[in-house]
Amino acid sequence: MSDNVQLYFVYGIKKETIDELLRRFTVKTPKLITKRNINELTASDLSTLPGISFELGVAIWEFVRVKNGVDSLEELQKIDEITPQKIALIKLYLSAE
Repeated sequence: MSDNVQLYFVYGIKKETIDELLRRFTVKTPKLITKRNINELTASDLSTLPGISFELGVAIWEFVRVKNGVDSLEELQKIDEITPQKIALIKLYLSAE
């Protein structure tokens, strides 16, 4: 998954517009993102990620704690607020180690 997924979270831009932009433009040198281990983060840490509210950060943190850590970020799909697009966004910033 490329960093382009972030465009889909820009408020007010329709999916069709983003699809058209991505057909016309590419990111030549994407910013290097250092992934952080989800099993080591606090709810506050999680809420600093783009697209993650404090409430969702708390829900993710609680989920991870109840499971004593996750082996895969796909496990987060069990949280009601997590959509496939959110998983794609989360994968840009986090890992499960």
